[in-house]
Amino acid sequence: MAAKWALGTAQLGQPYGIANKAGKPPRKRAREILQTAVAAGVAYLDTAPVYGNSENIIGDYIRKQSSSSTIPSIVTKLPAVRLHPLDQTSIDDFVRQSVQSSIHRLHVPHIDVYLLHDPADLTSHGGNVISALSTIKEEGLVKRIGVSVYTPGEAETALRLGCLDAIQIPLNILDHRFLRTHLLKRLTLSGMVVFARSIYLQGLILMEPENVPRPLERAREPLRKLRLLARELDMTPAQLSLCFVRDLPGLDSMILGCETLEQLRQNLRVIRSPSLPEAVRRRIEHLFGDLPDAVINPVQWR
Repeated sequence: MAAKWALGTAQLGQPYGIANKAGKPPRKRAREILQTAVAAGVAYLDTAPVYGNSENIIGDYIRKQSSSSTIPSIVTKLPAVRLHPLDQTSIDDFVRQSVQSSIHRLHVPHIDVYLLHDPADLTSHGGNVISALSTIKEEGLVKRIGVSVYTPGEAETALRLGCLDAIQIPLNILDHRFLRTHLLKRLTLSGMVVFARSIYLQGLILMEPENVPRPLERAREPLRKLRLLARELDMTPAQLSLCFVRDLPGLDSMILGCETLEQLRQNLRVIRSPSLPEAVRRRIEHLFGDLPDAVINPVQWR
């Protein structure tokens, strides 16, 4: 069964993405994007305190809904814990205050999925951050706890902890790191809710190869190959990329951001399109199965 989908809302709270041309949408347009996504059956709204005023925009939308309205599950994140080594009580207070602030901004009784935004906090402070997450889960402030990771190594750390309920991983048509080692399958078998993000690699996949900035020139050739394959299949690069992730077994949800209502509608049309033939999937794995981290990991773009 194809993955459900989540609306990524980083673009609603701030200009986001290497290919962003529209900038941050006006507040009225952001509400229209949320309304359209909810009407289309979006399963999750994905946000974070560092996404500008994204949480406030979602909270304002939720506050204005009737009591009978269906609100998607909320995914938000704990900001990176940049405290000096402190005792468990101090870190508990920091985490509790952070989640309560998100609950207040979002106008919800609890957070459905609460993730570490910085995977370093899986082990920071002697494990006290993870203990603090477990505490707010026991108190009912959050329903699931987890982490948003950048690398397979960070996901392995999350697996070893054995106490997390959810994980976000980067996964797209150019980034197969979680597929080559069957790590996606292992995450699924662990019982964690698995979200795929970076479906368009922060917009890089949507760029014309000649427009890619010089520090990312190694991405130009893979992007040319992607466009050739998409043209052969009578698809756009965006359609081909989204279908590749949508059809992966083991994903609970894929996170799709947008800057405009038309981008959202395009994504919805692709979500409902037929599955890719297995032969096409094999060609994709052959063409893009082993690209360097300098291309596929945005942390290294800096």
